[in-house]
Amino acid sequence: MRYKLFFIVIINFVLMSCNDYKKVIKDFGLHSYYLAINVKFENRIVPIVLENSDFYTLINGDTLSEKDYVTMLENLSDKMNPYEIENVELANKLKEYKVDICGDLFEQYVDIKGSDLVKTFFDENQVQQKKLNIEQKKTVIYLLFRNNIFVKVDDETGLLYIP
Repeated sequence: MRYKLFFIVIINFVLMSCNDYKKVIKDFGLHSYYLAINVKFENRIVPIVLENSDFYTLINGDTLSEKDYVTMLENLSDKMNPYEIENVELANKLKEYKVDICGDLFEQYVDIKGSDLVKTFFDENQVQQKKLNIEQKKTVIYLLFRNNIFVKVDDETGLLYIP
């Protein structure tokens, strides 16, 4: 009986994570959730962090419907594949969203579980508690995203929060 309960809890957790991700990638509104994805250009893979609405706007170019965009993000997530870019102009625009995976903050927290990351950087209301510069914020967002924890930024304070 205990094993059945354990498996039910695990399956429920996995399904909830999937639903959260689907909610994140379907949010194109102003101040949408942040995405952390890998981008491939000229045989280099670079991690980037940006709001879903910004990524949709940058890559869309009237070629993808919202449904196709969501499907593309689901495929990237399922296979852990990078988004391949052939357009030099787009690659240059995405450079500003690059995450420094060689930085001290990344190296310090890369192996820490998501719940421990939340305790480290967020208060009990799931609002950012530590002061972070832009590069540090991108690193924290990237690490949280890889642990299926999705964040937004508050307009007035500029702080990250977990809805």
